[in-house]
Amino acid sequence: MTSSLRSRFSSSRFSSRFSRGPRRCFYLSGSRLTVYQWRRGTLTDALLFQRSDEGLADFATYLEEQADVPSYMLLDLVEEEYRRDTIPHVFGGDRRNVIKYRVERAFRETPYWHGHIQGREPEGRRDDRLLISAVTNPGLVKPWVERIQEHKVPLAGIYSLPLVSAAVLPVMEASRGEVLLVSLQSTGNLRQSFFVDRDLKLSRLAHMPLLAPEGVVETTLDEVEKLRRYLNSLRLLRRDAALQVYVLAHGPVMEELRRQAVGSPTTAYHLADLADLADRIGMSPAFVTPYADAVFAHLLLSAPPANHYALPAETRYHTLYRARGALRAGSVALLVGGLVGGGFGVTEGLVLERRAQAAGQQADYYRMRYEEARGGLPPSPVEAADLKAAVETADALDRARALPLPLLSAVSQALDANPDLQVENLEWRVDPSPEAAMGSGTGGRAAPPPGRGGGVGAAPAQGLYHLVLVNGRVTVPEGDFRRALETVSAFAESLRTQPGVREVKVLTQPLNVSSTESLRGDLQTRQGSGKQDFSVRVVFRKDDAAA
Repeated sequence: MTSSLRSRFSSSRFSSRFSRGPRRCFYLSGSRLTVYQWRRGTLTDALLFQRSDEGLADFATYLEEQADVPSYMLLDLVEEEYRRDTIPHVFGGDRRNVIKYRVERAFRETPYWHGHIQGREPEGRRDDRLLISAVTNPGLVKPWVERIQEHKVPLAGIYSLPLVSAAVLPVMEASRGEVLLVSLQSTGNLRQSFFVDRDLKLSRLAHMPLLAPEGVVETTLDEVEKLRRYLNSLRLLRRDAALQVYVLAHGPVMEELRRQAVGSPTTAYHLADLADLADRIGMSPAFVTPYADAVFAHLLLSAPPANHYALPAETRYHTLYRARGALRAGSVALLVGGLVGGGFGVTEGLVLERRAQAAGQQADYYRMRYEEARGGLPPSPVEAADLKAAVETADALDRARALPLPLLSAVSQALDANPDLQVENLEWRVDPSPEAAMGSGTGGRAAPPPGRGGGVGAAPAQGLYHLVLVNGRVTVPEGDFRRALETVSAFAESLRTQPGVREVKVLTQPLNVSSTESLRGDLQTRQGSGKQDFSVRVVFRKDDAAA
């Protein structure tokens, strides 16, 4: 069975998923290297360098002139092998170590290798399926890579063409099953890559002699049949399934394929014209030839996969290139952010300036209205500000006013209950603190007058303590000191029961009963018979009396 993909190719165009910035592909095929240059989403130019001293010198000169361009190397070599293996289903560092061990066992003399996990076995331990690819002759790659490193070219990676060619399968809608992708290469070789469900299993580059289109097609069909039998021997191709062969060609070879490529129960041919394929993926028609090199270079540059073969030392300049690009992008973002923020700041400043001007004009308007209203009033000898200050001062004095009437009322009631007491004088003061000392009767400092000192002047009267020192005599029969002491104690207890009284303390007793003094009484030292001295300190607060 033979089919053409022309109708399917014309349905829609392939859209690039990568940036449209300038870059290039170093397409290495044996004895020569082709440089495909890319700009604005498509190929723009191609340069050819032979693998010789002169060709390498020309390549170095070219790199010197155009060094700072991201580059991708694509390998299309006979000296590239693929091996399938299985490894235990492990992760992280264990998986890397197992893959490295399998690679070193299979390929000992090359640094260019790649291991790719392709799912798991359906039975048993369900081991991971591993595909190992490697360049068995790294000497074909080293001379070119050395020139690239000498000129500090940002090399993103070195890639295997058969692995990259998997990107063309979705374009041809070859989604599942056993697929053989066949293409003519510019080196005169025939590339055959076998996929199962889009996973590469093996690839072969067969030599194609210089023949007429009829001979090319006959050789191609013969090579396909040989590979089909080989796949059957490896049990990679199911015996009841037809091998789906997709052939990429153009021009007379494509016309001859349409005549000779007749399908069979074991083989189905699908012919893809490179011109139609180029239109589908957005490649310039100028690069359409009978060979598929440009198509694979376009697919690589349009959506580069992860690096396959390049060593970290060979890609360090690409890492620096990306870091520099990130720094530039960050600088531009900061600059734009600064400009935007500055613009907002300027705008906000203009708005605030206009508001200030409007507020000033409004203040001038009210000032004029005030002056006009003031002009209609009778003349006053005092300014309004002075009147305001005087009123506030009067209010403060009124709040700080303190009178001793409540305290004196409490003392009078206590004296009424104790007629044997005779008051000679009272010392009264107010203070924010109840511990303030009283006059000479206590042996302390002299008290300042009410309303001055001690923080009284501006404090509210309700928050002040009234302190009074009651000095007097006890009138009892001569020599009856017990009654004198009991009378003073009763007076103190009566004071404690009065509302508002916070503290009562007897400072002087009719008889000195201190443990440090001798107990004695001499009535001749008193000012008259039957009269004993006493003094009592009382702390009173008006708020407590009100409560």
